[in-house]
Amino acid sequence: MSYIDSRQRDLQTQIYILESENEILRKQIKQLKEPKQMSYWTLPILKETPHVKNEAYYCTEIIDKVVDFYSISVKQLKSKSRKKGLVKARWIAMYLIREKTNMKLEAIGKLFERDHTTVIHAIQGVNDVLNLKYETDLKEDLLKIQVNV
Repeated sequence: MSYIDSRQRDLQTQIYILESENEILRKQIKQLKEPKQMSYWTLPILKETPHVKNEAYYCTEIIDKVVDFYSISVKQLKSKSRKKGLVKARWIAMYLIREKTNMKLEAIGKLFERDHTTVIHAIQGVNDVLNLKYETDLKEDLLKIQVNV
């Protein structure tokens, strides 16, 4: 075996190693570029509050349950509309997120593109209705949604 043959074999080995490393790096880059299994609800708040990451998955689940229960779209729930049905759904979603997670009011507000004072108002509104002695449709809806969450 000549010197050239051994050098050629060494070069082929190095090329093979580089190609393998290149393939691994391509897979890692592809994974980084792929969107995670989170809805668009959670992405804006994760940039500013990374400690909310685990809770963001849970609040996405809550929002999905509320949207399914009221047969509305996520876009409608997040909209600026003041229609009674949408407000009720939004209030329940905010209330459940606050009760089931440790998210700050500001983070919940950002989910709905609202101020934290709006979240406070929603939570107080739901609490006021829950403290009433007579049954309301909001109480019934909240209980049904909580069973599913």
